[in-house]
Amino acid sequence: MKVILLGTREMGYQGLQALLEHGHEVKAVVTEEYEITEGCTAADFERLARQHGIPFFQTDRINNETFARLFRSLEADVGVSLYWRRLIRGPILSTTRLGFLNFHASDLPRYRGFAATSYAILRGEREVGLTIHFMADGVADAGDILLQRYLSIDETTTIATLFEQINPRAIAMMVEALEGLEQGTIRPLRQDESRALLAIPRLPCDGEIDWGQSAEEIDRLIRAVTRPYPGAFTHYQGRRLYLWAAHPLPDPPAFVGAPGHLFRLLEDGTAWVTTGRGILVLTEVQRAGEAAVVPGQLFRSVQIRLGMRMSEEIERLRDEVERLQQQVQALQEGKDNVRHRGNP
Repeated sequence: MKVILLGTREMGYQGLQALLEHGHEVKAVVTEEYEITEGCTAADFERLARQHGIPFFQTDRINNETFARLFRSLEADVGVSLYWRRLIRGPILSTTRLGFLNFHASDLPRYRGFAATSYAILRGEREVGLTIHFMADGVADAGDILLQRYLSIDETTTIATLFEQINPRAIAMMVEALEGLEQGTIRPLRQDESRALLAIPRLPCDGEIDWGQSAEEIDRLIRAVTRPYPGAFTHYQGRRLYLWAAHPLPDPPAFVGAPGHLFRLLEDGTAWVTTGRGILVLTEVQRAGEAAVVPGQLFRSVQIRLGMRMSEEIERLRDEVERLQQQVQALQEGKDNVRHRGNP
């Protein structure tokens, strides 16, 4: 089929490779303007496209008449979106014979939108849906479904391990969907709007740990936003402390005490922390600006309370303001003394 590819990162790049390997005629490759320190970059897309004589474009503004005219001139059968993160409007979607296909990592219509895989882990889902669907104008992830598969997840699944499984499946499903469309063996299925669930964007600040939650809930947060995402964090000695890996302690002992208290350091370097319900075992931590370590390399005491307490922060800020006021007053008095000596 004649295909226009919109994609970013490994999924988009590997998808381009797969389209070429399966004999599809890629009419154009478009990637977003994004910065990344590891993995596939825009330069990788451009290099592969040039090797195969495919026009390459990089933009954050695809919904304009310039691209609409370009895509219409290519007379493509279908567009393919793999990890394209921006909404595509109707004037672009209508430029190909069949429309545009998208891969979305959820069991649509549930988890339409952002961070669907993270939400699945956060909410304790037992599986993650994988969906190929037509794109609809103005509503993210709302078009007719062509293919749907499922991946099981458990108490050890992290966002990183999930990505490792999702990428190859997403590409294989897209190839299968294109083959089905070409041969007429796939029948699109309209989404059930009564089951729609919107996934609202998550921000790095959403990774802050609430120690009043249960050990299981905190563990799910850590696994949902660990690398390559910004990470779950708490505060220690006035600085952010990232928790990259942890797990609930099986059969924890009964205890009384405030949540967030580190009360045991083990010989293997792990640490036990109280939560609102249960005990969380920390296995990898990282203070902002430093290297990641096992907790035993950072903590030397069990008199440690993790998290930010507003009363302590207010007191610390008041002390700092008072200290600065004293410095300003001393500087002002020094200037007055100099002025006085210069004018007897």
